[in-house]
Order: sequence, then structure tokens, then C-alpha cells
Amino acid sequence: MLARRTGAAHSACSLYDQIELEARVRGASPVELISILFEQADKALGRMIFAIERGAPSSVAVGQVMFVSIMNGLEGSLNHDQGGEVARAMQRAYQTIGRDVMQAVKDSNQQAIVSARAQLAGIAEAWAQVQRPQAPS
Repeated sequence: MLARRTGAAHSACSLYDQIELEARVRGASPVELISILFEQADKALGRMIFAIERGAPSSVAVGQVMFVSIMNGLEGSLNHDQGGEVARAMQRAYQTIGRDVMQAVKDSNQQAIVSARAQLAGIAEAWAQVQRPQAPS
């Protein structure tokens, strides 16, 4: 059985997580930065799902703020000049997922957040393909 973290242990883990994230961000390429945003969005959604399950509205709100900030970062990273229609489609997808999550939070609809998380995971997986080396033809 896992023990619940004490306040000090939780703070230490949170600090370590923050330092580790900052180190990853500092050393990341632009493509890797987007992957990190996807990871953090997934964490925020997971936090919201868990908080709704536990009936913890303040934790839902923290996850929601994180999620909105991350989605703004993803949307802001789009290059409409180079990306053209793909960038516009990504913007629409981010906005739709964001609206769906906000409505799910308002309704305390855990399943809708799970669905949004799956949609975002699909986009993240497609983005991960960009990072993978291409096999020689």
C-alpha cells in the first residue's frame, strides 16, 4: 500500500519536478519544447481527472489554470505563415479541446476530460513522429 506524501515530502518532490522540467526546457530544441508542452498538458488533465474523482475543486482549478496556460503556449507556437492550413487546423483542434475541457470542468464531467486527454494524446503522438529519425529510402 502506498503511503500518502507528507507536506514536506510533497514539497520536495514538487521542487524536484520543477527543477527537472526547467533543465529539460533549457536543453530542448523547438520540437522537443512542444513535446514537453504536450506532456505537461497531459499531467494537468490527469490532475483534473483525479481531483474531480476526489471531489477537490481547488485542485481541479489548479489543473485547469495549468491546462489553459499550456494550451495557450501550444496555440502560440503555431507558425501560420509556414504552417498554412495545417497550422489553422491545429489551432481549431486546440481551441475545441480547450472548450471541451472548460465545459467538462464546469459540469464536473470526468469522462469528457478523459476524452479530451485522448484527443490531445493523439496529436502528441503525431508530433512525436516529427522527432523520430526517418528511415532511409
